[in-house]
Amino acid sequence: MDDFKAPQLKLELSGASSADRLLNLIRQSPIGARYGDYFSALNLQGPTRTQMRLTLPLKPGVVERKLLGSTQFEGVALNNEAWQLALSDMHGLLHFDDAGFHTERIDARNLRQQHKGEPRAIAMLAAVGDRHTKTPGQSVQVALSGKMSAQTLFGEVRAMAPIVAACSGESHWDIVMQVARAPGSERNISTLRLASDLAGAAIDLPPPLGKTAAQSRALSALIPLDLDARPLQLFVDDRVRYTAYSAFDSKPFSRRAAPGARQLEHGGALLQHIKENILHSDLGAEDRYLHLAACDDAAWRAFFRKLDHSAIYVKIAA
Repeated sequence: MDDFKAPQLKLELSGASSADRLLNLIRQSPIGARYGDYFSALNLQGPTRTQMRLTLPLKPGVVERKLLGSTQFEGVALNNEAWQLALSDMHGLLHFDDAGFHTERIDARNLRQQHKGEPRAIAMLAAVGDRHTKTPGQSVQVALSGKMSAQTLFGEVRAMAPIVAACSGESHWDIVMQVARAPGSERNISTLRLASDLAGAAIDLPPPLGKTAAQSRALSALIPLDLDARPLQLFVDDRVRYTAYSAFDSKPFSRRAAPGARQLEHGGALLQHIKENILHSDLGAEDRYLHLAACDDAAWRAFFRKLDHSAIYVKIAA
């Protein structure tokens, strides 16, 4: 004890532990108080090795509690039904302190994407707290990179069902989920960004979207997780733009949203919110657009006539 006027207990811990204990520690720390909504549905299980320094005040008001440490994942399993994420065999390093946490590259297996009976490899980076995301105003960033199918990514997206049904094979995808403050506001905006060259995936659709597995097409998608923020947008090369708008008044994580959705004031069950609100909502024909350039007009109209999907409007770009 260095100072009897400001008594504090300093602990240094090192050794084998478990991921669930680490998660409980983080939830009970200032990190959990500030950002706990974002990982409330997270479950971690498996072996870890942790080094940690903890400073605890022995007299109220004299010093702040301080937490600093790192944990090596040694085969950890992660599950988060709200985010539709299930990983196994996670290996990598996580750093944490009172301001949040971030990982170095985490290598894992994606249990939601199988190849020849085995989970596909996937890489993950995660950060919580703007000191750890290194972007002012950005409280959460999760990045995933690996091979996935259109069914795995968009199988729950009703607005994209016609396109998903025409896809087969796998492509490499880069996915980033971000939660950040809207410019000039204290309100958080949650966004999902996806990018792929679509190599390895065959798309049985008319030109210009149709392709063989050997061909590449630059695809990017922007999916706002806030219903009143921006439309869902999907771009393929410079020739296809697909846009879907929400047709009802429901704001994310508020008590006004659709019944049955998990609601949290500052985030949390993001993909669950999309699944239960945006994806299963009824959109009018004026609220969904597919813009096509240099395409076979007749082939596309024949394609949509075969679908029981009246809430899609096709616009042929000049």
